[in-house]
Amino acid sequence: MLSPTYINSFPEVPDSVTNVPNELFQRFSGDDLVLDFENPTPQKKRLAVSLISLVQDFLETARHYGRIIVSEVFIPTKEKVSAKFPLLLTTGRILSQYNVGAQTRRTENNIWHPEDILEIHPHDAEERSIQNNDLVMIKSRKGETSLHARISERMQPGVVYTTFHMPFSGANIVTTEYSDWATECPEYKVTAVQCELTRHISEWQQHFLDYQKQHHKAVKVRTP
Repeated sequence: MLSPTYINSFPEVPDSVTNVPNELFQRFSGDDLVLDFENPTPQKKRLAVSLISLVQDFLETARHYGRIIVSEVFIPTKEKVSAKFPLLLTTGRILSQYNVGAQTRRTENNIWHPEDILEIHPHDAEERSIQNNDLVMIKSRKGETSLHARISERMQPGVVYTTFHMPFSGANIVTTEYSDWATECPEYKVTAVQCELTRHISEWQQHFLDYQKQHHKAVKVRTP
C-alpha cells in the first residue's frame, strides 16, 4: 500500500491531465510499483491520475478510522531454504492490478502490467547466468513455473519476487500449502525456490495454453 509520505510527494495534479509533469510517471519501489514506462501518453496520464486520486481518498479515510493492533503471538514459518532450494520467493501485488486480475485485466490497466515477471538481485542473477528478459524456471518442492526475469536491486540477495495477476504465470503453483494458524490465509510470502535458465514454459503453463485454446474453440463453435 502507498504510504502517506509517498502520496504527499506527488505534485498537485493540474486540471488538464496532459499537463501532468513527466516526473510523476516514474517507477517506484516495493509494492508501490505504479508506472514503469518512458514517454507517457495522455491516455496513461489520465489513468494514473485516476489511480492516485483513489489511493489518496483511501489513505485519508485510513487516517481517521485506521487502528493498529499488535499481536502477541508469532509463529515462524515452517518453510526453510536448502541446498536444493536456496532462494526465498515472495509474492505481492502492484497498484494497477487487483488480485488475480479478473476485473483489472479487462481494462486499460494492462498497458502498465502486461505480464508477471520475476525480480532477482544482480548477485543471484550472475550466479545463474541470468540476464534481463531471460526466461527463467522457478522451482519449489510444490511445483514449477516460468517467468521472464528482471534484474533489480529492489530485492535483497537470496530473495526473488513476483506478482500473481496473470493466470498464465501460475505463481501459486509454486507457493507452499502452509497457511496462517488463525485465519487459514495461505502463506504466499515465503517459499523456498531455485531459479534457472530455461528454453521452455512449464508443463502446467502448457496445459493452461492447451485448455485456453480448446475453450476458445468451443466458444467460437457455439457462437451463432
